[in-house]
Amino acid sequence: MAGQRGLRNMPPALERDRSDALWAEMQATLGEVELSASNGTHVFGRDHDRKLAELRAAQIALAQAWARSEADDAIETNKNKEAKIPGLGDAEGSKSIGSGVQRPSTSGGPSDKLGAKLQEETEVDMLLARKRREANDIYFDRVNRGVLDVVAKLSDVATAMSAVERESRDIWNDGDGVQEAK
Repeated sequence: MAGQRGLRNMPPALERDRSDALWAEMQATLGEVELSASNGTHVFGRDHDRKLAELRAAQIALAQAWARSEADDAIETNKNKEAKIPGLGDAEGSKSIGSGVQRPSTSGGPSDKLGAKLQEETEVDMLLARKRREANDIYFDRVNRGVLDVVAKLSDVATAMSAVERESRDIWNDGDGVQEAK
């Protein structure tokens, strides 16, 4: 019984020869790759490496542009948290200055005081609205520049990816031609 188990566990001679041939082929390929790496030669060629380096550089530039855009947004958010309404201090100051000066009135009644207060509040509201509009214009100009920068970098990445893809196709198509010639 022990002899029969040994025969079942042992691969047939043909299977062993096939495994040995595959192992030898893998060892030869590994040896070629190690030799290529030690000689400083490139498996896909220098042009392919250059295209990959260009792609990496374009991706890094994209990431940096994106990070700048996000950093600008974070700074803007912090500024808005610190100063709830930009220019409110200025408006309050102008409000107190304006309230100290009384306008001449014919009757001096409560309706004149109410009208003056309403006019003063309207002027303050207009001042605040103008400051908010200016702040919004500045913010959206900065956002627009950031978006345009990111889009340009993204276009560079797409161009570099296309170049790597073309180079890879050329390499693999050349490889197919070599195999067919064998």
